[in-house]
Amino acid sequence: MAPLVLMVAGGSGCPQKMRWPWATAMPVPSVLTANPSLDEILQAVNGNSALVQSISTNYATLSPQGAPSLRAALFIEKPGRFRVRGTHALSGPEVDLGSNDEMFWLWIKRSEPPALYFARHSQLASSGFRRLMPLSPQQLVEAFGIATFDPQAAHQGPFPQGEGRLAVRSTIAGPEGLLTKTTVVDARSAWVVEQQLHDAAGQLLASVKTSDHKLDAMSHAWLPHTIELAIPSGSLSMTLSIERWDVNVPPPADAFVKPEQQGFPNVDVSDPRNLPGNAVLAGNVSAGESMRMASTAGMGGTASTGSSPVALGRSRYGERPEPVRDTGWQSADGDPRR
Repeated sequence: MAPLVLMVAGGSGCPQKMRWPWATAMPVPSVLTANPSLDEILQAVNGNSALVQSISTNYATLSPQGAPSLRAALFIEKPGRFRVRGTHALSGPEVDLGSNDEMFWLWIKRSEPPALYFARHSQLASSGFRRLMPLSPQQLVEAFGIATFDPQAAHQGPFPQGEGRLAVRSTIAGPEGLLTKTTVVDARSAWVVEQQLHDAAGQLLASVKTSDHKLDAMSHAWLPHTIELAIPSGSLSMTLSIERWDVNVPPPADAFVKPEQQGFPNVDVSDPRNLPGNAVLAGNVSAGESMRMASTAGMGGTASTGSSPVALGRSRYGERPEPVRDTGWQSADGDPRR
């Protein structure tokens, strides 16, 4: 079966820089003692996360490595609901990635053949798609800035990391055995600044770096406004820059509903006929090209033939975008995402 090549058009259209009075840059707080214990760190991190049930924004920029940026809207809700939509300034919606209580989905407008990929959580763990996205929905929520230490997991540390940082190593259950999660915190504020997930063989599955922490005046939680996510097995690297978080604001009724895209049939990637076990995500991009996302998915259970990728090569700038309809989302104050 030939690999499927998915491409995402980039675009500038970065949100205007504004200062939001409820997301305040303040001096680094002194939360931990000079030589904090493991319990002290766990309580400080979980105490901050406990202040947050959901975060959302219409004021974000999604920047894949080596590719132009997309405007982004995010909705994130504990324990495992999230929605990320990327929009091009000219061609409209380009990416829709999400998870609800039942399933995970991925839509990229420029996929060829056109499809909206999905899998139920109960089947996703055993599919080849795990190589593309090794993080569970709950781990993705934590990656977006609501890190939590599982009280049922085994934790070790803290281990000095230099530069005023401490690491805690946690052993957690994964779909294919035990995983090791390393959480690096600021030794003074207890802000989570890095998370790494390794499999039982020590292979790095994913890493997240978070920075630009600001105090949310309403919830009193400290939240990162820059998130760098890397998934080596999928050759994926991207940065999210958030201008403003809306914290604990009820999401729209359809925030976590799998979309239906006209002209894009639903393809269940938990079916081995649609996605063999050697799925990969490759990023071969330049500033003048789209981000290339490749998997080995077939279409509708029918295997492709030949050894060449099923290419989608029409996503450079200067091409005439097709008409799109985008109702957009609005933030809590009613201001639509530009």
